[in-house]
Amino acid sequence: MISAKKHPPGPETDLAVQEIRRDPLQFIMRITGEYGDIVRYRADGWAATLVNHPDYVKRVLQDNHRNYTKEGTPDFMMLKPMLGEGILTSEGESWLQQRRMAQPAFHRKRIEAFGTLMTDLTALMLDQWETQIGQPLEMVKEMTQLTLRIVARALFSYDVSSEADVFGRAVEVLNESMGHFDPTNMDVRRQFRSALITIQQIVHQIIQERRLHPEDRGDFLSMLLVAQDEETGYRMNDRQVRDQVLTLLLAGHETTAKALSWTFYLLSQHPEIEERLVQELNTVLGGRTPTIEDLPHLPYSWMIIEESMRLYPPIWLLSRVAVADDEIGGFHIPAGSLVAVSPYAMHRHPGYWENPERFDPEHFRPERAAERPTFAYLPFSGGPRLCLGKHFASVEAHLVLAMIYQRFRLRLAPAHPVVPEALVTLRPHYGLPMTLHPIS
Repeated sequence: MISAKKHPPGPETDLAVQEIRRDPLQFIMRITGEYGDIVRYRADGWAATLVNHPDYVKRVLQDNHRNYTKEGTPDFMMLKPMLGEGILTSEGESWLQQRRMAQPAFHRKRIEAFGTLMTDLTALMLDQWETQIGQPLEMVKEMTQLTLRIVARALFSYDVSSEADVFGRAVEVLNESMGHFDPTNMDVRRQFRSALITIQQIVHQIIQERRLHPEDRGDFLSMLLVAQDEETGYRMNDRQVRDQVLTLLLAGHETTAKALSWTFYLLSQHPEIEERLVQELNTVLGGRTPTIEDLPHLPYSWMIIEESMRLYPPIWLLSRVAVADDEIGGFHIPAGSLVAVSPYAMHRHPGYWENPERFDPEHFRPERAAERPTFAYLPFSGGPRLCLGKHFASVEAHLVLAMIYQRFRLRLAPAHPVVPEALVTLRPHYGLPMTLHPIS
């Protein structure tokens, strides 16, 4: 029974959403620093609560997750028209059924079969890089193109490597218009709509062709087309398969691209950590291409990626709406109010991270990680809605990082400003132009 009606502390004045949007990261860090681990604020009449304690985060994402829905959140309202009934934008029984049906496609053995695909496409990119030594390369763009190629091939055996590829260009437009989404900007809305229709049509054509000629091509689409709910016997129709493919396509490349880009930046600023990475790769791999089986023997490489996602989590904010009244930390959470979790802030909480602003892969030494509450670190969210593609993204990032640093060190263009910009994902506002320095 809920006994308390005490609201969490927070600013007493009604804030302007536009003011918060100017620098949401600074806003989140300021209010958690000033008011503590649970903060209530109002923005343009909306009541919102930010929780920044592992126990409170666990309450929202796991222990009482049925009381916290994505429906009605700003992200949901933006993504729903695009992703339909995909796993990111469905709720309740619909989400549960889709999760059950999609889960087998993400079995570890299934994902590990994509290891060679990941390394082959990365090798093609690196061969191209060899012709561009000395020229600044825009790393966010490079990683976005690579991860899109990987996920499109893994999802439905589609090649987006051609510059003339309509699909690849449409995805770029979608990423950009989502990043700067403004419902009042008609030009952005038109570009968004046109790109979305292009992608939907291509995916729909691929699905229809697969229905006519069913065979297991070893990709995710082959699995989704035959997926059956064990409890009900239900199979997905073409629209539902399309929504799942679009969800996996967009969520499955943008976030990994940002995680890798931030990792390159951090390594360029910490040559001693970069050198230790190169030494580990030399010792374990001796110049050969890494495989899935090598990854457990490259622990420092993974610690670097985890630490990068701690400082710059691609998904910097998770939002929910309370279905019914709740109580968190002794404070009243009213039904209908927005509840937010910020991995960016949680990952900088001084109670759980020593020197939280410092790039230090030792944060993820196993014995130190074991001492931390699970929900102090959540780059892939947590609870029942933990990212379904976590293992795919982890394997991909690990293999790509290893292959790049076998051949190159990356250096940021001199005096280039690096400022995180919190849009749908956390990206470098001015990009990341970097030069390649071959490792002999």
